[in-house]
Amino acid sequence: MKATINKTLVKDLPEGRDLDIYDTRLTGFALRVRKSGRHSYRVSYARGKWATIGRVTDLTPAEAREEAQKVLGDAAKGVDVAAARKQARAATLRDYLKNIYGPWVTTHRKSGAATLSRLQACFDADLGGKQLHTI
Repeated sequence: MKATINKTLVKDLPEGRDLDIYDTRLTGFALRVRKSGRHSYRVSYARGKWATIGRVTDLTPAEAREEAQKVLGDAAKGVDVAAARKQARAATLRDYLKNIYGPWVTTHRKSGAATLSRLQACFDADLGGKQLHTI
């Protein structure tokens, strides 16, 4: 089924059957409707490759569309989206703070360097070597 994915559509989702609704505004963006009631946003970034963006309860259609555009942009740049997500899940807290959160917080927050040093001082000894998905 094809339709524009918006708040009205999400509010009036069909019940009792599995269905994929493909967006008419952004190619590859879809809303997966399930009998169980767990509806989610997805994006097809390559032939046969899908990335789940999030649940309908967590994101608005506009936010999900923005995330889908980011995934499609990364795929267009040659980034393997599935491998990047897998690597992010396998990262330790120390790696995450150093490579992902650290550069972001120091760039976007006035007190970013202080925040990063506090996090490292408080959590590095106990949790620094643990993988993020186990914390």
